Amino acid sequence: MEENKKEKMSKKKKLTLVLILVLVMLFIIGLSVFIILQMKKTEKSTGPMENPYLREGMGENVISSSGLTAVGMSEESLELDFLETKLYVEDSFLSTGNEVEAGTIVFRISDESLEDAKRELENTVTEAELNYRQGLVDYETSLLEAKKVYETAEVNRDYAQAEYDKSASEAQKEVASLEEEVESAREQVEEYERSINEDYHRTYYRVDELYQNYYEHFTLLMEKYEEWNIENLKSLYGNSTTTSSETSTGSSTSASSGTAKTSTASAGKSENEQKLSTYNLLDELVQQEAKEYKEALKNYENARKQAEAGIEEARSNLTILESELVQARTAYEKELIQCKADYETTHIRKCRSE
Repeated sequence: MEENKKEKMSKKKKLTLVLILVLVMLFIIGLSVFIILQMKKTEKSTGPMENPYLREGMGENVISSSGLTAVGMSEESLELDFLETKLYVEDSFLSTGNEVEAGTIVFRISDESLEDAKRELENTVTEAELNYRQGLVDYETSLLEAKKVYETAEVNRDYAQAEYDKSASEAQKEVASLEEEVESAREQVEEYERSINEDYHRTYYRVDELYQNYYEHFTLLMEKYEEWNIENLKSLYGNSTTTSSETSTGSSTSASSGTAKTSTASAGKSENEQKLSTYNLLDELVQQEAKEYKEALKNYENARKQAEAGIEEARSNLTILESELVQARTAYEKELIQCKADYETTHIRKCRSE
């Protein structure tokens, strides 16, 4: 389609230039024929015309002219619109008051000026041919330049499209990455909030469970302390009887004494020692549970403080990431608009070059 248009334009321009050249040549040929005929008529003439005086009653086909002429003049010239060369009159066959018939030669043009006029017309033809050829060259050159402009615009359009796709992809990746970071930070904040609201660390460190065990055993210890009169037992036996193995050893020693009275006393003593030993074991258990409870409580409080500090840091980090995400989305939209504008500009240039 594009090549057909270019061919039609080329043919029209060539045809116009050919017509101009033909018209110029026809004009030159006509002028040359006219000049040659005038010269032949002048040669056949017998010489200058007589100078008849103006008379009344002369016949038909007589042209009357008024004005001034000069015989023996040194120089007279004719100026034509289509020639820059002046045609100089060599001889004039009229004087004041002459009457001439139509077709009568009245002056002669100098051969030198005719030659100059001929050379000018030949130069005009040559110049017309050169202009025609230069027009063809200029036309072909303009076609090449237009093709170059078109190809350049097409390359620029493709480059702008590639840059648009690349910039859009990079900006989109950055936005997607920030969206993931924001989502992760939001989940971290929610986890901190949930751990604080649900008191997760209290369960994790078994604070309530350890306290319950400690409280139950401590209560039992106090009950046995009153029930068994531990204070009196300690005054009788001291803290030496603390284990069941010691109680068993004491029982076997008492059994070997050999008398019934001694055996009865030993059995009574063994029961009291067993109570004291059981109490001491329970007391050790309560002390161990109290220690574990206090350690768990301490760990729980530290963890809660860290969670409260962590949630503030997580909230701050989330705020920063959300701000960066907004900026990235804004930059992404601006980049899309700019790239789209660049692409449309190059596309318009390409269309114009077509």
